[in-house]
Amino acid sequence: MNIHKNARLTDTARSRGVCEAVAEPACAKGFRVAAGVCPRMMRKWVECFKIEL
Repeated sequence: MNIHKNARLTDTARSRGVCEAVAEPACAKGFRVAAGVCPRMMRKWVECFKIEL
């Protein structure tokens, strides 16, 4: 996998965060803050995940 140098998370960590956000939305903020991801980006990841299902 080719991750650019400014990427916050790899695909594995991103998918773990999305799964947590979908299963338990209250826990999503904790993951997001710990990972240093903005709310908008987290919403975009969750929306993409829901479209793929």
